[in-house]
Amino acid sequence: MLNANILFDKPRGHRPALISQSGTGLHGSGPRSNFLVGQKRHRRHRIRTMAVLTAALQYRRDVPSKCHLISDCGSSTGKTRRNAPQDNRETCEPHRRPTPDAHCKLLAGNAQKEHRGERITVHLEGQSSGHSSSQSLHTPDQCRPIWLSQLVDYALEFPMEDKIPMTHGCRTLLVVAAIAVGTIPALAQDVDWRLHNLDLAGSRFAETEQITPENAHLLQPRWLFQHGVIDGVSNQTTPVIVDGIMYVTDSRGSVYAVNAADGHLLWLYDVTELLGGGRQQGYVFRHRGVTYDDGVVYSAAGSFMFALDAKTGEPLEGFGEGGQASVILDVLKPQYADVDTAISMGYWFTSAPQIHNGVLYVGSTRSESRIPGGHVLAIDAKTGEVLWHFNTVPQSEADQGWDIAGPTWVGGGREGGGIWETPSIDPELNMMYVAVGNPFGDSTLRAGLNLFSDSIVALSLDTGQLQWYYQLVHHDVWDYDNGQQPILFDMQVDGQPVKALAQANKNSWLYILDRETGNPVHPIIETPVPTETETEGEQPWPTQPIPHKANGDRMEPVSPVFPLDIPPEHAAGKRLVEQYTPLGQDIIFAPGMGGGASYGPIAYSPDTGLLYVNAIDRPFNAGRGPKGYFSAYDPTTGELVWRQIFEGYGQGGAVVTKGGVVFVGTGSNIAGYFFAYDARTGEELWRYNTGSGIYASPAVYMVDGEEFVTVASGGGSRGRRGGDLILSFALPSQ
Repeated sequence: MLNANILFDKPRGHRPALISQSGTGLHGSGPRSNFLVGQKRHRRHRIRTMAVLTAALQYRRDVPSKCHLISDCGSSTGKTRRNAPQDNRETCEPHRRPTPDAHCKLLAGNAQKEHRGERITVHLEGQSSGHSSSQSLHTPDQCRPIWLSQLVDYALEFPMEDKIPMTHGCRTLLVVAAIAVGTIPALAQDVDWRLHNLDLAGSRFAETEQITPENAHLLQPRWLFQHGVIDGVSNQTTPVIVDGIMYVTDSRGSVYAVNAADGHLLWLYDVTELLGGGRQQGYVFRHRGVTYDDGVVYSAAGSFMFALDAKTGEPLEGFGEGGQASVILDVLKPQYADVDTAISMGYWFTSAPQIHNGVLYVGSTRSESRIPGGHVLAIDAKTGEVLWHFNTVPQSEADQGWDIAGPTWVGGGREGGGIWETPSIDPELNMMYVAVGNPFGDSTLRAGLNLFSDSIVALSLDTGQLQWYYQLVHHDVWDYDNGQQPILFDMQVDGQPVKALAQANKNSWLYILDRETGNPVHPIIETPVPTETETEGEQPWPTQPIPHKANGDRMEPVSPVFPLDIPPEHAAGKRLVEQYTPLGQDIIFAPGMGGGASYGPIAYSPDTGLLYVNAIDRPFNAGRGPKGYFSAYDPTTGELVWRQIFEGYGQGGAVVTKGGVVFVGTGSNIAGYFFAYDARTGEELWRYNTGSGIYASPAVYMVDGEEFVTVASGGGSRGRRGGDLILSFALPSQ
């Protein structure tokens, strides 16, 4: 039985660097191993914040022929970062290392000339990272008015250390601009973004209405923040915003608290030296954010859970040891007594935890590190104690679900089942929902369905008992796993209420299930697929579950499931094959291992009744670059309503607002566009070129009566360096 309804009767049983909220000083105490102050590893940290309200920067939004801000200029280390698009070289000055006579510039085409008449006020605030002391450094005239062209020269064209005596290149530049170029509606109540994907359901629906299809074209960058850590695969954090403070993470999992209105740094908790050793080959830093509850910020980094005071960044006393709990190791030790670090077995976290009723819920990854199953953990939010755990690939009769999953692994292999993203929770049903990743290892040593890999698993909140599961890919050899948080929503189908769950898979199919039972809302048909294989001893599964619409027709996939637009010269001598064809030589299939719907979450609007899905068209061995497919579906029928296709990776998720606008980004080696679309029609309303790929999911919030949309930018294709930029946009202020 491929979809099981199962009910069980018996349960199974350092200090941060602190920066004052005014942004003018630095202070702290405690163990210096965690300090921003005076540590050599922070010599390359350059923490920079800019509030930019000029029409000059607005020109960067959607004019590819213009040049772009080259950020992170002139550090005391001499290192620079270039983000100007390669296709703009004919209009840009040559890229070169900054010298005293050749500084970094704002290359904005004609924008400087067209806006020289506008006046702004600039106030510089600097923090020294060399000593545990407070200081405030200002321009000679404190807050003196200057022309825009002067601001460009002053704020962006010179190395900071030439003007302000700071050590280690750690500083904050706060440009406070006052330009009346538009209006914002009257003050409204602030709106927070408290959990990783906004709420327990992962809805990503913001109750904000200032930004609408009518005024979205006026959006402009209000401020940016750069934390300086760029050694991850890409910048994947989703900001959490509570009470006017934004919490973001770098690729290692260090937490930064910034003022959500202007972006200046409040405090930093650095986990770099706390993650432990023994990392397996293939370990890469990646992190997608934190969660917030009752004055505490929680970050799952490395294989640890960290708990920090939201106002100060101080570790939470009583949580693990000094605010750090070795939760995965605590689960592994009883079975693997000789293991000293969970990360040495390939276990770590990439996602933010979920939290409800004083309990944290999180899953561990990584399948490709040959882990013996991913662990779903329930953790006491006060103490860090693991309350229960569930192994997605049961290893023995002692593991829950062995009677179901055990026989589906034949040949000795039982690896994979990592969990990439945050679980979802329905408190009324007392259930949590986890998207489980792919199996791994030699497919000839794991004949069978390989449960519970590539499945949605429903567990009871209080005990972790398995309630139901649904497998989306059988005996996966294509890396078609579930990378995103399941989204929960309620709808009416044929006049009947349905508590629904949706999951878009890397196989490019969108699955809509009844979250009470795990049964499909619309037909999901076990469809025969190719089984002829070149691998001796392999036993491909003969069918795969393909979603269909309410009318019985096959659903439109979220990205192509047959290779399209393959260059003829590349296709020569190769076979273009159907989806689910077993792996072989010289074949091209779609989606490839980096295609389909990845970790970027779905968004749902109760106003439009639509699901918004971002996905990637990237066939295996394609010989061309990726395309992004951003689609809106009606879950009551399974119909595709509208679609936008763009260059680059459709990797990050979307956010939709009550104002009727949906935001999403695209990842590219050349430039990362941030888009605003009409949520009902799909019409493009606005785009902004961030200068580097967007592999993160945006958030929307309101502070001081203004609506902001914020997104992390930084990254390109694999093998390229990540990025560190957080951008917040808003309508022009009065």
